[in-house]
Amino acid sequence: MKRILVPFLLCFTAMLAPAAVIQEYNATRAPGFFFWAVGSGTIGWYWTPSQDFNLQSIETVLNTQGNNINNNFILTTSLFTERPAAGGNLIDSHTFNGAGYSGGWTGGQFAAPVSVTAGTSYFIGLSGWDQVLTPSGGGGVNWVQPTDYPAGTTFDSLFPGYTGATYDVQMNAGPEPANIDFPILRFVGTVPTSPVPEPSSVVFMLSGVGALSVLVRRKR
Repeated sequence: MKRILVPFLLCFTAMLAPAAVIQEYNATRAPGFFFWAVGSGTIGWYWTPSQDFNLQSIETVLNTQGNNINNNFILTTSLFTERPAAGGNLIDSHTFNGAGYSGGWTGGQFAAPVSVTAGTSYFIGLSGWDQVLTPSGGGGVNWVQPTDYPAGTTFDSLFPGYTGATYDVQMNAGPEPANIDFPILRFVGTVPTSPVPEPSSVVFMLSGVGALSVLVRRKR
């Protein structure tokens, strides 16, 4: 019986592997100021996964420094096949409230993991800053602040950034560092090690193991 159970349990444990950070951008950088420039409150970047995996969450870091920062808004993080302005379709999205944010990584979770493919271009859109935009302040941004742009510094980037109602405008277009929006993002999920069976298949396998256990006991 042990010969049957051990391989099964190892396989089942692999299927339930904990989520981990698969890919990240500018994780050690500090975010800039508040989102002052655009009333639409959106910004997004193209992203190409480095490997196949099941994406569970897209996390970011919002700026909390300054008297004019207000993170009490709902940030929506969306995964598209392409920019909506370029004909892209929404794959899935998740939300979180920036209120009470402590300065670390934060983000919601997709209702179900999204399978992403290495080498395939996706578009990551974030929206919601317009909820708290005022003439003197707003929600903290999630891209690198200008003081992190010393000469010769290199960044992990998803440049260019796009804003506007449907991500139709390139944000701060220009070659100078002050015009470039390097996002702070990380992608959390699991890397499948074997085909994951349907829930009904898992129940069937468990019932089969139970039946084998009963049969072995009877033979003894």
